[in-house]
Amino acid sequence: MNQAPTLSEKDIGHLRHMARLANQLPGDWSGMGSDWWDIGEGAHQYELAFMAYTLGIVQHRFTPAYHDFCREAIAALIGKMMVPDIWQKWINASRGGKVEHVVYDDVCIRDTKNPILMDTHYSAAPNPNQDHIPLFTDIVLRNVRVEGAGKITLDGYDEAHRLGIAFDNVVLDDLKKIKFSSSHAVVQAGPGPVNFTPEGADVKVDGSAGKGAENSCQGKFVPMPSTAVGK
Repeated sequence: MNQAPTLSEKDIGHLRHMARLANQLPGDWSGMGSDWWDIGEGAHQYELAFMAYTLGIVQHRFTPAYHDFCREAIAALIGKMMVPDIWQKWINASRGGKVEHVVYDDVCIRDTKNPILMDTHYSAAPNPNQDHIPLFTDIVLRNVRVEGAGKITLDGYDEAHRLGIAFDNVVLDDLKKIKFSSSHAVVQAGPGPVNFTPEGADVKVDGSAGKGAENSCQGKFVPMPSTAVGK
């Protein structure tokens, strides 16, 4: 019999923190980013959404026979997504705005159609009188390893709104099976190893990749159960 997956004390601590944030009083955004008006347009709805996704995965994967904790926290998070502080900011930001200071660290990706997808053309053309142009800057991928085939997209909006991204120890195991689509991007390589060089219209690559050990993916892909345990 396969041993059931377990949560570490650290995992449980993260879940309790999410539940505490979910159950804060209306209008209390403490513990989420920084000040509401300083963290960038439309940030809190994503924090709320990803906490709900995480709790949903935990419910399905780790605690299928115990629903109350995750169910109550998810309901509270959904309630927060419906308050004016969230949906009004989302309407004002519309299709875009600035996304910056994002770090992805210690990530393993296997057999994924789009292992790295940075695409600012994710919606119809913005209305400059109403919408905010998507601008992704200071995005860092560190200690990332991609196994298998897929497509890497690095797509800034235009010359005035270039994607700003850094790769530090980002390694593609099978470079020949990876397709690339890049435009309007400023790419920083290094100081760790990077075994690819993005090319495309209005793409500039700075820095120099160095040498170092690839990120180990051993033990990071947990097998999913073949049958559900409880309902």
